[in-house]
This record gives sequence, C-alpha cells and structure tokens, in this order.
Amino acid sequence: MGDIINVHLIEEIFHAYDLHHVNQIQIMRDQPKKNSIIKCQCNGQWYVLKIYQDGWTTEDKLQKSGELNRYLADAGMPVAKMLDRDGWYSYRSYLNEETQLVSIEEYIDGKEIDEVTDGIAQQLGRLLAEQHVSSEQSGFTFGYSSEWTLMDGERVTYEEISENYECFLELIESAKGYGYDEALLSKITDAYYEKRGMLEKVWHELPKGPIQGDWCPYNMVVDSTEKIIGIFDFNIAGDEAFVNELASLHAYYGERGSDFLQAYETIRPLSNIEKELYPVLLSVIVPFRFDRTNSIITLMKENEEEAVKKKLEETLTLLTKASAT
Repeated sequence: MGDIINVHLIEEIFHAYDLHHVNQIQIMRDQPKKNSIIKCQCNGQWYVLKIYQDGWTTEDKLQKSGELNRYLADAGMPVAKMLDRDGWYSYRSYLNEETQLVSIEEYIDGKEIDEVTDGIAQQLGRLLAEQHVSSEQSGFTFGYSSEWTLMDGERVTYEEISENYECFLELIESAKGYGYDEALLSKITDAYYEKRGMLEKVWHELPKGPIQGDWCPYNMVVDSTEKIIGIFDFNIAGDEAFVNELASLHAYYGERGSDFLQAYETIRPLSNIEKELYPVLLSVIVPFRFDRTNSIITLMKENEEEAVKKKLEETLTLLTKASAT
C-alpha cells in the first residue's frame, strides 16, 4: 500500500465508524493480493483495520459475516467483535484510484497459539460446539456454503468443486500419469465414490447452520493461562453441516483430534445420523487432505516408487476401514 496508506486514509475510515483521533498505527501485514491488517489506537482503545484485496471478499459476504460475528458475541463467545456503521459491517474507501473494501474489529490483546496441547484441543472442541449450538438456534443463514463442504452442488461462493474432491482427482490423475497400478487406482476410485454417495443421500438431513469457517489456531489468541480469549477472521464464513466441520477439524488436529471430539460432545452430543455418518466422513476426509495428497504427488515427482505404492495402499485402507482417525 505504501506510505500514503497514510494517516489520512485511516482517519477517513475510522471517521466513517464515528471514531476519531487515531494516534497510533502498526502495520501487521501488507502484502500484494493479500488482505492488509493494520492495528490502530483510537481514543485509547486498539482496533484492527482490515483492507480486503483477496478478490473474493464482497460487501454482501462481509455483511453476513458481521451479523454472525455479532450474534456469537452477544451469545457470549470470545469473538473479536466487528464494528458496524448503523448496521453495516464494511466500508468502501478509495486507494490508488481503486475502491477498497474495509472492516474494523475490536483488538483482543493475547498471544498466538504456539502448540495445540490437550488443553487447547479441548477448548477448541467445546467452543466449536458452543458455536454450533448458537448457530443452530439463530435461524440465520448465509445462503452459500463454507469452504469445508463436500457436496459440490452447495458450492456457490468459492471454487466449483470441494478441495477434498479436487485433491482426490489430482492424486488419481497424477498416479495414472506416472503409471501406477491401475487396478489399485480403480479400487480407490470406486471406494471414494461409494462413500461420497452414502453421504450425498442423507446430506440434506444433517443439522446445518452458519459457521465462522476457519476454526484454526492462527485465528485465535490465548491469555497467560492458555485460555482462548479471542477468535477472529469471519470473512470466509458460510453455511455448513456441523458434523462435516467437526470431522474436518478432527482430521486437521491429527493426534489431538480425539480430545477435540470428546470435548465437543460434552456441549453438543452428536445426533444418531451424525454418529452414523461420522466414520464415513473421516474415511473420505483423511485420505484426501491437501497436505497428504500433495506429499504423495511430491514423492511421485521424486521417483520414490515404493513410498508412493505404500501411500496409495494406505489410501485404500483409510477409505475402506470402518473408521479413520
């Protein structure tokens, strides 16, 4: 943004929110094509100004995200509350002859989560369950999916197909291109489509609602006792089947996933249909996480044939066993 992101521009934005006398500015992130994050002090209080440059955040999305954010804050969740201007959660400013979409939220003074310990995993699980309970009661909907969804027909906001399906396709096509066992690849393909078909038949029956969309440690801060005191970044929020987000995060948190799940269920026990589908979800999600499929494709490029064969066999095992963790 350069130096002229200057005080004048920041003051203009803060004035739009009826906040005056910006007296300290700290640029936290300013990179091309990424959302800029600026910490500002105004009237003795710190705020976070975000300037959106990602190409897909819109005024409508920010409005809906702000409404969910405020609903959860009012429900007592430790979210960094987004500020509004008479009910509007974004503002358009002019920078370098272009309009820039911006938002302001409260700054929560905490430290980053360095490691997901048992205690952190349990807090994450309980807080996720609290979010789902509140969301289910809200009657609120975005009208479009979160990034987590597996069902491509629901994806009206982000990519046309889910990351999971994209990772599956890329792994299979790469393995075919490198000449790996066609019979094994066919078994993986058949098992994957069978499991997705099982999910698709009952997906409409699953409890759904609006979610924050990125329930990860880098979007949270803790206090000196390691208690989570701040949750932020609602700009990729959307509607989701709660059990799908839960299973996706279970996989994301790896060895802490079981602690995460157990803590979740102390607040929001899974329904019968969610319990039935949970192992199916894990069996589809775990083998085709981006980091896993990307590492296998890297092994292919490095001609590590035995390692790739082992990983492909493991993929089939994860898909076909009763449960995946």
